[in-house]
Amino acid sequence: MTDWERINYWTKKFNTLCSGREYDENGIDPSVLRANLRLTPSQRLEKHNRAALFVRVMMQVDQDRELTRVKR
Repeated sequence: MTDWERINYWTKKFNTLCSGREYDENGIDPSVLRANLRLTPSQRLEKHNRAALFVRVMMQVDQDRELTRVKR
């Protein structure tokens, strides 16, 4: 699985966990936009960094799983 495929996988998984939201025709949840606009720039950066860390950790977990599968 490529890095891009992993990112897409985890993005879809996250969106599935957050079901019940309403998305516009572009696939954007307006309530998330409004919530992000309430944040200060530094709060947005902190939120972005947490999300980026989550993606990196999940990608590493997937890579570790693939390595253990290959070793078997």
